[in-house]
Amino acid sequence: MPSRFPRCLRTTVLGAALAVVACSGGGSGAGANGGHGGMGAGGAPACTASLFQANAQTWPLPAGPNFSYAGGLALSTGCPAYATGDLDGDGKPDLVVTSDCDATAGVGSDHWLVYRNTGSGFSASATTWALPAKSGFSFTGGLAATYSCPIYATTDMNADGKPDLVVTSDCDSTSGVGADHWLVYLNTGAGFSATATSWALPASAAFSFITGTSAVHGCPEYATTDMNGDGKPDLVITWDCGNTGVATDHWLVYLNTGAGFSAAATSWALPQAAGYLFKDGLSASYNCPDYALSDFDGDGKPELVITYDCGNGINVGLDHWLVHANTGSGFAATPLSWALPAGPGYVFKNGLAAATGCPTYGVADFDGDRKPELVITGDCGNTAGVGLDHWLVYRNMGAGFTGTTVSWSLPANAAWAFQAGLASSDGCPGYATSDLDGDHVPDLVLTSDCGDAASLGLDHWLVYRGGCQ
Repeated sequence: MPSRFPRCLRTTVLGAALAVVACSGGGSGAGANGGHGGMGAGGAPACTASLFQANAQTWPLPAGPNFSYAGGLALSTGCPAYATGDLDGDGKPDLVVTSDCDATAGVGSDHWLVYRNTGSGFSASATTWALPAKSGFSFTGGLAATYSCPIYATTDMNADGKPDLVVTSDCDSTSGVGADHWLVYLNTGAGFSATATSWALPASAAFSFITGTSAVHGCPEYATTDMNGDGKPDLVITWDCGNTGVATDHWLVYLNTGAGFSAAATSWALPQAAGYLFKDGLSASYNCPDYALSDFDGDGKPELVITYDCGNGINVGLDHWLVHANTGSGFAATPLSWALPAGPGYVFKNGLAAATGCPTYGVADFDGDRKPELVITGDCGNTAGVGLDHWLVYRNMGAGFTGTTVSWSLPANAAWAFQAGLASSDGCPGYATSDLDGDHVPDLVLTSDCGDAASLGLDHWLVYRGGCQ
């Protein structure tokens, strides 16, 4: 894997609440169609990309009886249930069918159907992706499910670049799964291993880790993410049922050993201010403060970004955010004032992405340098064409977003609007931003287009590749 960046399942449901996470892999070399390579030397942008290609690439989808892939890049209920994620570790997201409406025996029970990403579409033939077999187990709800038997998720637990299958509850309260260990089925490159690794969890009589790899309502509240930049997700307890001062001045971080989580926690320092409480997991958008985690400086470790501080600071969420650097063992007490672009009526208080408001925006790496840019997809009508024929991309300058503004071209259609953030599955068109071709710059994917094109979402998507100049 690239030395500084964690490998992870490339979950391509970017959505209004998620930022792009740089994962493993990536192509190289310029293509005649505007393709481009990975990150430039020394962490510089791979290119100064300025558009989505005007002409769409037809991205083939596998055919099946009554199949529809019009609901975005992932849909856990539907025919089929599917998701996009890099299962084979080559840096390009594959199409994973977790339920095919019973058209094929065993899908979701003993195997998934994985249609590999060829760089120009999904393969017509599926790889049969082995699942662990156990009576009563069903893995039909996509790549993660919290209300099922078992409860499971997919994430790269051992930093080999391929997502593993993590069972956090096996429907048996006496087995200890979710109490003192998880079951991790390692990714073999062609399926998940039949035998599970017993993944150690920190022990406490009150603790339960059964509701997936993160939970914001429970005892404890926890999440998994790579806190120290070694490429392996750690277990972060953001609230421990009120037993200690967790969430006020520190979190408990149980480092990933490669075979479990450490028994002893690292006390991960949090910034302190009047009214601050960081209880609700790794991000909270209606809280005091509003905060999120994202790697703003491209060093592979997530920073703590405060987007609203309860009114303690002047203009936080208006013209700047507070970015607390990740020291490797905590967040710095003194923040960097991270400049935001100014505009009439602009408010950036609701976390790192907002699909409604003034403006609508998201953060994602648009230039391939592994640092997220600020993308304004709708600016309250202040500027003609924003969200219709272009987005406004504010480059990450290492201390703010007020560098050069790129007018990021969008494909033109009189009926189309791309104003609801970086992804919208129920608009006209339905779209998402995802790096489908593995070159570290997101592409624009249309999964439905208001019925303008026959069979869009049925046998193909339209992919407008990110251009490079």
